[in-house]
Amino acid sequence: MIRKLVLATATAALCGFGALAQQPPRDPVDQQPRAGQRAEIVQSEREHLFTSLRQQPVYSAENTNIGIGEIYDMLIEPGGAVKAVIVDVGRGTSRTRLAIPISQFDIQPQRATGAENRSVRVILKTSPEQLASLPVFVPFDPNVAR
Repeated sequence: MIRKLVLATATAALCGFGALAQQPPRDPVDQQPRAGQRAEIVQSEREHLFTSLRQQPVYSAENTNIGIGEIYDMLIEPGGAVKAVIVDVGRGTSRTRLAIPISQFDIQPQRATGAENRSVRVILKTSPEQLASLPVFVPFDPNVAR
């Protein structure tokens, strides 16, 4: 009798675990934490942290071996959206910071290889000729009336 009960319990448990494994994963934001636990937001491979983008070289879409600048910062709107990526372009005294809309970038994940330990490759969809028409970034200065 006990043997049948143990066998039935084990069979039910195995069937139940199989059903759980077949359920699609839920969006982590939608998951409700249990009492005493905190909700989690899990980063996907297509999402990037600002720290992984800061000081990354920016390459031209026309030739991905040509660096045209480096990510300096991001301009965040009051609602929290990224308004523009601030990119240092040029060299030496001719260095300029441009405010480029985030939609103009293609951020590609990549595996770190050799001496280049970069987790992403940043490609600017705008041609080098169009760089001249992009707005220059002017940081807020409370002492200057605009």
